[in-house]
Amino acid sequence: MGGMEINDKAQVLNKEHKPFEALFACGELAGGVHGANRLGGSSLLGCVVYGRVAGASASQYLFHKLTTQGGVTGASQRLGQISLHIDPSTPGKISVEWGSGASSGSSAGAQTISQQAQKSAAP
Repeated sequence: MGGMEINDKAQVLNKEHKPFEALFACGELAGGVHGANRLGGSSLLGCVVYGRVAGASASQYLFHKLTTQGGVTGASQRLGQISLHIDPSTPGKISVEWGSGASSGSSAGAQTISQQAQKSAAP
């Protein structure tokens, strides 16, 4: 039936059976580890398995690229913003805020959640 040949990490292989950089495939598009020799109608399990493998491999590739390249990227800037919201000086305290903070319901909800987290963390 056909399909692109992939390896065990769902990377698409070229004619020399070497993976293309940053190219992953799964589902009906990929012939799986059997290459172009896939039987029609027998790919449901392969779609599930290699869908998960392709997602994990692609995200691993992306995170590796983001962490090894120099300079400040958009992702690392967002990580810096997130770390500003986590205060290590108050362990056990979790505060959740949503909305713009303009309405009284939003801040009251955040205070309630923060108080509940403090009570559950207390010995």
